[in-house]
This record gives sequence, C-alpha cells and structure tokens, in this order.
Amino acid sequence: MKAPADLAATVAWNEQGLAPAIVQDAASGRVLMLAWMNAESLRLSIEEGRAIFWSRSRGQLWRKGESSGHVQTLHEVRLDCDRDAILLRVEQTGGIACHTGRESCFFLRLDEQGWQTLFTNLSRISDVCKAKGVTAVLHPHWGTMVQNVDEVERVLDNSTVGLCLDTGHLACGGADVVALVAKYADRVGIVHAKDVRMDMAAKLLPGEINWSQGIKGGMFVPIGDGDIDFATIVRLLDQAGFDGYWVLEQDIMLDEEPPAVGGPINNAAKSFEALKALA
Repeated sequence: MKAPADLAATVAWNEQGLAPAIVQDAASGRVLMLAWMNAESLRLSIEEGRAIFWSRSRGQLWRKGESSGHVQTLHEVRLDCDRDAILLRVEQTGGIACHTGRESCFFLRLDEQGWQTLFTNLSRISDVCKAKGVTAVLHPHWGTMVQNVDEVERVLDNSTVGLCLDTGHLACGGADVVALVAKYADRVGIVHAKDVRMDMAAKLLPGEINWSQGIKGGMFVPIGDGDIDFATIVRLLDQAGFDGYWVLEQDIMLDEEPPAVGGPINNAAKSFEALKALA
C-alpha cells in the first residue's frame, strides 16, 4: 500500500474535496456500505488501520464504530479506474455495518416490477377497506421498504392508499413534514404525532448513528420541545377537513422500571397539552 499522502494525492476529489467510499467485506466480498472520504480521512484510515470517513452533515471526521463498537479494520484500499471512487476492504467487527442493525446497508430489494406490484396491491387493499367503511393507510417506517421521503411520495403518487402521517419517522426519512402535508393533506388518514430533534435525526441517513442510539440519545422529545412545526401541520390538516385520530408517541428506551411519579407519563401529558393548545 502506498504511503497515505501519496495515495491521497492520486485521488480525483470532487469540488468539495470528497470522494465516495465503498466498503466491502474482505472475506466474503459483500458490499457493506457507502460513505464519503476526504484526504485527511483516507490518510488517517491508512495510518490507524481502520475505516474513518467524513461526515457531510456534521462537517467532521467520523470513525466508524466509535460509538457503536462496530469498527471496520482496514485490510486494503483500492481506487477505481477514474480515481474518483475508493474501495475499502475491511473486517467488520460484530458483523454489523448498517445503522439499522444489519450486516450490510444494501439489504433493500425491490425492482420496478416489485414496486408496481406493491402499488397495485395497496390500491386493492384500499378499495376493499373502503367498501367495508375502513380507511387503509400506509405507515412509512424507519428500516422498511418505504422509509425515505422519495419512497413515500412514490407510493402516494402511484396508489390510492392513505397515509399514516408519522411525523417522527417521516422526518427521520428526510421529509420536510410540513411540505409533505401541504402536498398530500387529503391522503392523511391518521396522525402519529412525534416531535424530533432534527440535529440528531439528520445523523440517521448518513449512518452516523443507528435508530437505537438516536432513541437512547433523546432524539424524540415531547411535542413542543423538538423541531416539528405542529402548528402549521394542524392548520393544513384542518383546512383539508381532516377529522381522524391523533396518536401521541415518543420513542424512548427504559433501562429500568420508571418512577411512580414522573417519567414517560409526564412527557405524554406535556405533549397532550401542547397539541390541545393548537386545537
């Protein structure tokens, strides 16, 4: 392997001084993840013998596994023929590379035919439910086939199913929740009201934290303490004639029995009062 400085000098970095880095299991050959590197992260990766990336959202170095323990021990570095993409061959500690807890970030498999089948069946389900007086909705959820905002919009644009407006999961999937409601207010069948600290949620898609770490770190907070604009959401849904249920949610992890006085119930009460003030 070349000296770190020599290798970094041969990379065709983009205008931000970055290049995509594909991470591959050195033993199995399986692609584990995609991240970004700059000259410093590449140099340090080689010097320290572990994968170190550049976090675009935080604007700083990101040592893979620093908080989760899922360190990637570096075996080899390669460049593609254009020298604008990096391949890291690694040994993955714990067998988990993805922040969803999976071996690889590339676990989703849905081709175009699969999407069309999904759209057709969602519309069929919606029609059957409607005939029975029931509203069918799709609940976009972290770690599922319909997680990111582009996937949510694709489903809504190509099927008749309603939307479970889970403000937390949608925000974590990259949605501007207010913009989404403004566009699809007439499709909302139920609201799962979660408030979110977006400074933490923004670390999910780049893989800087996983879902469990976000929850443990206080990513979800009582309504009014986070960054979701519930006042505008309530107004837009009222204008659209929404008369469905609002379900209060706040994901937390308990390490022990909550106290008899206080604890999660106080957060629920605070969220209830915040929403009631907007009614």
